[in-house]
Amino acid sequence: MPKKSGLSNPICLSRRSKRTDHAETDGIGPTMTRPKALLFDLGGVVIEVDMQRSFDHWGDRTGTDVSKIAERHLRDEVHDQYERGEIPTEAYMDHLRQLMELDLSHTEMVDGWNALLVQEIVGIRAVLQRLSGAVPLYAFSNTNAAHVESMSVRFGDALNHFDTVYVSSSIGHRKPELKSFLHVADAMGFPPEEILFFDDSPVNLDGARKAGLQTVHVRSHDDVLAALSQHGF
Repeated sequence: MPKKSGLSNPICLSRRSKRTDHAETDGIGPTMTRPKALLFDLGGVVIEVDMQRSFDHWGDRTGTDVSKIAERHLRDEVHDQYERGEIPTEAYMDHLRQLMELDLSHTEMVDGWNALLVQEIVGIRAVLQRLSGAVPLYAFSNTNAAHVESMSVRFGDALNHFDTVYVSSSIGHRKPELKSFLHVADAMGFPPEEILFFDDSPVNLDGARKAGLQTVHVRSHDDVLAALSQHGF
């Protein structure tokens, strides 16, 4: 049976049942436990994202100055509600349409919203393929219903390497909230200190460390490779 990305039901593990075996292994350094599971952010780590592409899309279709659209765009509480799954896509697109003063249909708004998903990070699929089956492999993304649908279609081959993809809009919690990391760690079945988390956001990494996870700040794909090598993966 082919593996599933878990995007449609991210709380259910797609290839393994919840882990209960936590045998001790040699630590990395004097106080750090060797990671037993890997947890990847998606945007900026697995998938290249660029919000400017959304602004360009909407500007092209309305004739509006793109810089004005960018100025009006805010990642506000309504955005966070959408990423927690508290409001539907239709409501968030209506909010964006009013916020940025765009005369566009719902479909045109969603197409622009999805335009920020660019492509897989070069080299990441080979890394995930190598790790898959060799170490428990998971992803956790702050994302929303529209992007989940688009990513499932466009990046399914890469995402299928994860045992489960946890998304904020399904679990009801966003990074960097402490409860988001504790929720995911519990669902994975590993103590937080046994999880190595890769993210490009310092704010999210700070939240992960407060929850007890080990972290890697991803500024380029080379950071992923270096951290994996350092930890023996």
